[in-house]
Amino acid sequence: MKELSTDRVLVVIPVYGHHDLTHALVGDLNREEHLADVVVVDNGGDYPAFDGETVLRPGSNLGWAGGTNYGTVEERRPEHVGFVWLNNDTRLSRDFIAGLIRC
Repeated sequence: MKELSTDRVLVVIPVYGHHDLTHALVGDLNREEHLADVVVVDNGGDYPAFDGETVLRPGSNLGWAGGTNYGTVEERRPEHVGFVWLNNDTRLSRDFIAGLIRC
């Protein structure tokens, strides 16, 4: 029997609009929800949460770099073995997060 990893990564997705793209990416990440904590940094203030992701609203548009920094600082935990910062128009292959953790 294959042993499940207890390692987790923090995935930070800064967004400003294009909620359909963000929802598709969150759907990809939810296939590996046991490995990733997903945080959406809503730079526009109108992101409708999709499926269990944490949503942070900084109150102003921090841009992509500012949003990734904000999300990482606010949500990082000791159990995170790494961080993944993604554009909201990214799509992920199956086992993407598991592959990163294995490396």
